Amino acid sequence: MTSLPQPLVNRIPTRKTLPRALPRLAAALLRTARPRQWVKNVLVFAAPGAAGVLIVPAQLASALIAFTVLCVAASAVYFLNDALDVVQDRAHPVKRHRPVAAGIVHRPLAFALAVVLATAALLMAQAALGAKTMGAVGLYLAVTTCYSCQFKHIPVLDIVILACGFVLRAVIGALATNVPVSLWFLTVIGFGSLFIAAGKRSAELATLQEGAAGHRQALTAYTRPFLQHIQTVAALVAIVTYFLWAFGMAAAPAQAAHTGAIVHSSTWLQASTIAFVLMLLRYSSHVLAGGGGAPEEIVWRDRLLQAAALIWTVLFVVGIYG
Repeated sequence: MTSLPQPLVNRIPTRKTLPRALPRLAAALLRTARPRQWVKNVLVFAAPGAAGVLIVPAQLASALIAFTVLCVAASAVYFLNDALDVVQDRAHPVKRHRPVAAGIVHRPLAFALAVVLATAALLMAQAALGAKTMGAVGLYLAVTTCYSCQFKHIPVLDIVILACGFVLRAVIGALATNVPVSLWFLTVIGFGSLFIAAGKRSAELATLQEGAAGHRQALTAYTRPFLQHIQTVAALVAIVTYFLWAFGMAAAPAQAAHTGAIVHSSTWLQASTIAFVLMLLRYSSHVLAGGGGAPEEIVWRDRLLQAAALIWTVLFVVGIYG
């Protein structure tokens, strides 16, 4: 009987090594699911929050379910993305440490978990939130899957699709709670997301430099001045539309008769525009320094940005709920 080469024998799990390998695999799967990026899904609270219905227990419960569904759906996309990009990630100075790129999580397992999580998200949405919300979640999965497979290689379209993903999060929150969503508010989210997406590409250019083309084909068509121009335009549109929305809401109080929640007129909502601008300026400082590649990391680590976000949240909540 031919014996196996010694290095191969050492890689075969045994009863002694298997118990130690399982916690490592579980930790790697959790990392691939990207729980730190679930913070993006708080956008599901934007529409019901702006409509003043989160004080209604049933509406709050629906929003929380929508948040959970989106976290599961987003993790499905992360598993798929890492499985598809394993070769490119191994050439990246940071992404090469991702579990799939590092060989800790095998590609077939990542593909399988992507399917399982996507199916679970759709079933949860259908069971708890209805067919319309399930359709929106399905659209989110379709758009983000197309992005992972092809759209991220097409210049400009790649950052537009990233921005659309954020808008869909807000739309899912509106559908889950059955509230109308302002076109101004969606415009703020869309262009704010475009601002972040352009900053992400700018940071990738700064980090990878000559190796940018090997990591992402679309980067060959970008320059940092062009991306900074996109950021400037996106930030200006987001600021102007937020001002229009906030001052319009404060000047025209409305009653949400179908829920019983009241949207109050308040100068606090107008004051929130200041904190909104400060958040964009603070985030811009990170992007100009080449640190916009991981937006969620900036949110978790920057205390000044967190303080501005907290002030904005307080002003927004007081302005809406009076």
